[in-house]
Amino acid sequence: MVATVSAHPNLDALQRDGFVVIRNLLTPDQVQHYRSVATAATTNARRGGWPHFRTVPKQFPPWPSTPPPASEGGIWGVQHLLHPEMAGRQSFAECYFSESILKIAGELMDVQSSGNGADEPLVMELFNLLVAPETKDFELRWHRDDISEKATAEEELAQLAAKSPGGRQSHAQYNLALCPDASLIVIPGSHRRARTEIERNAAPYEPSLPNQLVVKLEPGDAVFYDSNIVHRGVYKGKPEGGEESRLTLHGSIGLKAADAGDMAKNVRATAVLQHGVGAWVHREDAAFGLGARPERMRANLIKTKDRWTKKVHVGLSTYGETPQLVGQDHLKPLIDDALAHVPPSLVPQTPVFLLATAGMRLLPDRQRRQVLDAVCTYLQQETRLLIPDCALHIQVIPGTTEGLYGWIAANYLVGGFDQPDDHDHGKSHHTYGFLDMGGASAQIAFAPNSTEAAKHADNLTLLRLRNIDGSEQEHRVFVTTWLGFGVNEARKQYLAGLVASYPSTTVEYPDPCLPNGVRAGLDSKSLVSTASDQSYLLGTGQFDACLRATLPLLKLDEPCNDSPCLFGQHVPLIDFDVNHFIGVSQYWHTTHEIFRMGFGEDPFDLGAYQARVNDFCTLDWAEIQAAVADKAYGKGVDELSASTVCFKASWLISILRDGLGIESEATNATTSDTPGKDKAFFSPFTAVDTIKNTEVSWTLGKMLLYASSTIPPASSSGNDLPVGFGSNTGAAIPPDWVYPSTTLDPPPPLASPSPSKNTNTGGTTTPRPGPYPLAAIDRAGIALRTESRENILGLALSSFPAAAAAGASAGASFDASTSHAAAAGPGARSKSSSRAATPSGKRGS
Repeated sequence: MVATVSAHPNLDALQRDGFVVIRNLLTPDQVQHYRSVATAATTNARRGGWPHFRTVPKQFPPWPSTPPPASEGGIWGVQHLLHPEMAGRQSFAECYFSESILKIAGELMDVQSSGNGADEPLVMELFNLLVAPETKDFELRWHRDDISEKATAEEELAQLAAKSPGGRQSHAQYNLALCPDASLIVIPGSHRRARTEIERNAAPYEPSLPNQLVVKLEPGDAVFYDSNIVHRGVYKGKPEGGEESRLTLHGSIGLKAADAGDMAKNVRATAVLQHGVGAWVHREDAAFGLGARPERMRANLIKTKDRWTKKVHVGLSTYGETPQLVGQDHLKPLIDDALAHVPPSLVPQTPVFLLATAGMRLLPDRQRRQVLDAVCTYLQQETRLLIPDCALHIQVIPGTTEGLYGWIAANYLVGGFDQPDDHDHGKSHHTYGFLDMGGASAQIAFAPNSTEAAKHADNLTLLRLRNIDGSEQEHRVFVTTWLGFGVNEARKQYLAGLVASYPSTTVEYPDPCLPNGVRAGLDSKSLVSTASDQSYLLGTGQFDACLRATLPLLKLDEPCNDSPCLFGQHVPLIDFDVNHFIGVSQYWHTTHEIFRMGFGEDPFDLGAYQARVNDFCTLDWAEIQAAVADKAYGKGVDELSASTVCFKASWLISILRDGLGIESEATNATTSDTPGKDKAFFSPFTAVDTIKNTEVSWTLGKMLLYASSTIPPASSSGNDLPVGFGSNTGAAIPPDWVYPSTTLDPPPPLASPSPSKNTNTGGTTTPRPGPYPLAAIDRAGIALRTESRENILGLALSSFPAAAAAGASAGASFDASTSHAAAAGPGARSKSSSRAATPSGKRGS
């Protein structure tokens, strides 16, 4: 028998065991040199000369800004070895970018290119130093780096697959020992499976788990390991002032996303920016002077850094019974990612906002208050972010506020605020309507034409923004929300009616909204492989019948208190000569995925869309299955989503055509042919996911409002009107005026409004004038948003004033995208920068 020798033994070991030890990666001379440099860096950090370190007894950031005394354990790590101001940086960079390390990293990530060309496949990530604590031992709990210990077995498997699709590593993480090191403990093979019951139920610092292995390294040895292998660290303390007994370089190198599909599956580094590298990697003095490849890897990180949205699993409302876990398990990943974009010196000046919506509104009052209190406690005690008033910064907001924030974001991104000539729809109208549809509800926000605005003035919201030059602009916007009009709730109502129309003994329910031949459970959340005794839905693929079946759900004939009515609620008449709508969320997904009718050069055509939907939904299920298997509809479409899209498309068509009254592009004449104007946006309806590479999110609208409020007014009289929104009563500051934030400094009194309802606890607060305009101080802000389906952190920084936005809700995927924000108005089009402007006006770090 002939033995087969693997061409990639390191990769084989990593994929099999979750780690691989590389002996003698450094020569003795290299070990001696790097040990000397690392010792000097550690001594400097222990003495407080370097501000970036990890401190005992905390495993996770934020860490204190000054090192604890040796009697309390001191530090156990030195951060940012590649920082431009790190003493010994050049030596650390030579090690990190050495050919020996990059070659192994490339092998472990199955990189085919050597990186010699301009298309560099690798991404610069982390390079830190792990050291021995002083006078005390220190331990890390059992964990995976990217997956919460609260994750179910199914969630673990899904996230493991997403992090390493097809077994391919998204980054190479390693420990490189400069002294003998036996600190890392791993459970071989755990990177490819869910935790066992013993592992799941073990104490956080359980000293012995089945099959655990201590990785023993000699000076010059390295261990490369999967960051999601179940592992922990045990650090032996050293005497105060004694010789350094542990000096281990801890690095990671990422894989650049090859395309949008890779990004969706996170085949790239996702954790690096959470460690503060984003605050300095873009600096001009961050160049290494080591040739082209390190600079290409750094450039790849900067591009990664420009993606400003993060989504994490499980929503805030899921912590109703366990509010004590909300900080570490829910908020920490979002805050960590946001802080990667905020220079450390500006963190104490950076306000944070958490805005919760549908999921939290459904919690009992007591649970809702406990969760919000826990959020406040965590953010105030565990971060250095600015929260002057929890009641105003941590709230449950209504759907109408979501809609208004979305309207602000969409109009800012498309240019409706600051480019009126390019977006003149006629009749002095240059803003766009906003349509949002989720799983449970739908929102609309638009500025009616002048006739309708006068007729229905009492039903509008007054919105005031401040331009960069200090002048103000006001808009009167109609906003409403329809509960139960989201695609999931509409589907529930449809199925309830379908089942009720058949005898209770029915087993097989024909469903015209499912493709012909597919079988699904009665909740439409799972597919059934074969006929069974359990009741199920059987698709008949009759799209026209599906459209007719969804029509009654629109409640078109339901009266409302004030006409005109739409879906049972008062809505001013929509004038499509001037009201052109931008649709997001399900409007985008249901038109773009499978049907490819998303935003582009050509205007959206409802007739063409309906024809494509009809062609798809009348196919036999076997044809659709084959196309899904071949990824013909894209990598993100699976059989379940393909089976449910016909109802979603029918519901969307009914909303647009029979509800809003949008016609086929072939029969309307509103599209502009004016040079320089975007034809797609001059269509009555356009579905988008991003505008100018920026995700359209109502979270961005919140931060635009905040950024606008921090701009000094043009006048210094002290009587300038505040930024914010409220009822259109005719008063400059109506009693229910909503300020973007609390007062940061005492301003001159502007008004004494009446107390207003505080939606987060049911109590009352008195709105404060403010925030006080800050001419010399730049602000960064973080807004967290939480809903019932996905946790989102969307970050936006403006050049002046600095403003950052983030969002949180509940779902099953991580995502990243670009975003930028600046104060609305003329001149407010500067692309965001991760560097906030310092008071002197120079770029900070």
